[in-house]
Amino acid sequence: QARHRELIRQGRLEEARRLGRQDGTAAGPAWLEFLLDCLGSGENCAAADTALATDAAASPRVQLVAWSLLGELDKVGEVAARLVGNIGAFETELLFIAELGKFREQPAFRQLLADIGISAYWETIGCRFSESGVRCDG
Repeated sequence: QARHRELIRQGRLEEARRLGRQDGTAAGPAWLEFLLDCLGSGENCAAADTALATDAAASPRVQLVAWSLLGELDKVGEVAARLVGNIGAFETELLFIAELGKFREQPAFRQLLADIGISAYWETIGCRFSESGVRCDG
């Protein structure tokens, strides 16, 4: 998954597609094929959305990144909200990768930080989250 993200960040969509095909089924998950089409040509975006929504095998971390790439920030928020209380389901640093940048601009992100205790922790060490990132006193 990290390799897919890196290839997508670099605009190497066909390499990401080939890697997806190597990861299991002959064609890879349908939503990945559609997602790469959407990112590359703007085609199949609705198909990517539908296929991702119906793929029970797509983990929450995969959903967070894929929905974000599709610009579906409400769905990113929904997945993140389901993870509250089950924070072991993903690594917290995932919330700060480049692909989730637009989600971090949403009020739901601040609420998520509060719900999982990050805001409270930051406050104990003199830090807070602002529009431009984490700011610490001193």
